[in-house]
Amino acid sequence: MKVYDIRGDAPNEMIVDEIHEQCVSGENKYIVIQFDTDVSHVDRVKLVSEIKRFYNIFIILKAPVPDSNTEIEEYFSYGIHGIYFAADLLAYTLEQLDVMAGATDLFLEGCVFVDVPEDLELIVAVLDRKMIPFSCFKEPETVSFIEKHKFFSQISSSLLRYIPYGKNKKLCFSFTDKIKMKVLLETMNFRQKLMIKNIDESFNSSGL
Repeated sequence: MKVYDIRGDAPNEMIVDEIHEQCVSGENKYIVIQFDTDVSHVDRVKLVSEIKRFYNIFIILKAPVPDSNTEIEEYFSYGIHGIYFAADLLAYTLEQLDVMAGATDLFLEGCVFVDVPEDLELIVAVLDRKMIPFSCFKEPETVSFIEKHKFFSQISSSLLRYIPYGKNKKLCFSFTDKIKMKVLLETMNFRQKLMIKNIDESFNSSGL
């Protein structure tokens, strides 16, 4: 899985051009971006908006395990469609899993991912919190195990088609697929604008 590492000294035009190559290839309908600490909040919002302006593609943010829901709200305010949490050692405490699960209150079901090893106990803990284990699993039995979890019946089948969670294979997308994806993205973007507005108003009213 390719992750676009966004640095503060990288112009948006160069980043968008690099993403263009992936969009043209058509192999994936999502991108994963990661911001360095020197990228300001304003620049993060601007870049995500710029990508959306040029491409109909799902934007997933790779982020470290947050300490609180406040960090998750900040991530959401960038305008991303989903979030992908990853720890250096791929090990999580129950407290960390619970904090990450707070993202499911903001993002659509099926849009919160956690990088995990092929550990069924951890995979179940992630799924039980309505998050998706996100990795290129080597064993097909693991993918089958994930798909049988009750949480999966609640996720849009279209969304799972565009953002694979463990299947390491290329997909072909028809013109109809692209139309459906555009409608889904527009719905997600509109919903997100309303929610970001509510979060901003909440912060303003509390004096933050």
